[in-house]
This record gives sequence, C-alpha cells and structure tokens, in this order.
Amino acid sequence: MSHKSPKFILEQIYNFVVEMPEIDSKSHFIQLKMFFSALHEADPIAFDAVKPSSYKGVFNGKVQTIFATTAPNFFNKKDFLDWAFKKIDS
Repeated sequence: MSHKSPKFILEQIYNFVVEMPEIDSKSHFIQLKMFFSALHEADPIAFDAVKPSSYKGVFNGKVQTIFATTAPNFFNKKDFLDWAFKKIDS
C-alpha cells in the first residue's frame, strides 16, 4: 500500500464509522458500505455498492472493486482492519 492510505488512516475512518448512530443495527452489507464509502477518494457518485458483497470506488489512489464475501465481523476491529488493509493494498 502506498503512503496514501496507511493503516492509521483506515483506523481513523473505522473509528468515525463505528460511532455513527445505529451502526450496530445495520446489516453487514450496510456497515461495509458506510466504511468503504467514507474511505472512497473520489466524487461520491463514483462509489458503488452492489449486493451481496462488492464495493467499487477509488481506494489508495486507484479504482478497485472490493469483494467482501470473506469480510470479518465489522465490530471485530483488529481482524476487520487487517482484512480491509489487505484488500485495499492488493
């Protein structure tokens, strides 16, 4: 991963999203949509979330599609951030 999105930035975004009202009552798909939407680096209209588990946007300076079928529980912070970092860094 380049220095554009190091782990501490992912953690800051995670901390922001996890504090959103009613995040715990949202589906896993919506939780991830909120996270990847906040991480997306371009015009919001260029972000796309498609059920059941793909998120397309600009992450780490390039257009990527993140397939989240193996995403850990959103509230398992360490595992989730490790997984997200690997996905964005690929």
